[in-house]
Amino acid sequence: MPTSTYALTAAKQLVESWPHAQPPGPKVYAAAIAATLAKYPVAVVAECCDPRGGLALDREFPPTVKAVADWCDARLQHYELLSRWKPKDEKAEREFSDEERAMARRFLADLAAELKSRNGMPVASALTGQPQREAAE
Repeated sequence: MPTSTYALTAAKQLVESWPHAQPPGPKVYAAAIAATLAKYPVAVVAECCDPRGGLALDREFPPTVKAVADWCDARLQHYELLSRWKPKDEKAEREFSDEERAMARRFLADLAAELKSRNGMPVASALTGQPQREAAE
């Protein structure tokens, strides 16, 4: 959890993200925001107050204490879910048996022979339907 000094500094940074905001009691408002931020881990507070992706990017108006708490709670929940995530067990590729490899070789040899027998063309030409010298170009 952040220190009270860090939470107050972060709160001031957050509040100053809305330059035209003029709360009736700016010190009380900043203190309320700081007290709210102090309940969360430092990383969540830093992210909340970061103008590049935090609360100021989501809102056009200064947040209420509830809005700050809601944003931090949602972010904390996001990280808690990530911490519990476990990748699915990926099935290892199975090994092919010698019999399966032999069958694949026979299949490929038969296919090559069939393709070669078509008009006497080499295999590459039979696949492309072009004479060999054109296929090489």
